[in-house]
Amino acid sequence: MGRCPHGCKIGQVAPLDTALGLAPQQRTSLAVKQIACALAVFVPFETVAALLQCWFDLPVTPGAIWGWVQVAGQGAMARLQRELERLEKGDVPTAESL
Repeated sequence: MGRCPHGCKIGQVAPLDTALGLAPQQRTSLAVKQIACALAVFVPFETVAALLQCWFDLPVTPGAIWGWVQVAGQGAMARLQRELERLEKGDVPTAESL
């Protein structure tokens, strides 16, 4: 935790959290959330919760997994909308090289 040496009122800063990409109040890593969302495509949320408990000894509720899936879905829809708007403007993406 860092503070301004001159007593500035900027609040507390956690530079490592920023470097690691952690959001305030975040308790679960992005990798675990991605695994849970990928599993939720194939099995019920309750099963995903049980698998996370077995694999990572991580107690997660099915409701938390549902929330993660909702956030991931909203992000995917926002990205799709931005790409569609770019295509409407004529900004055609170039092919990626292998």
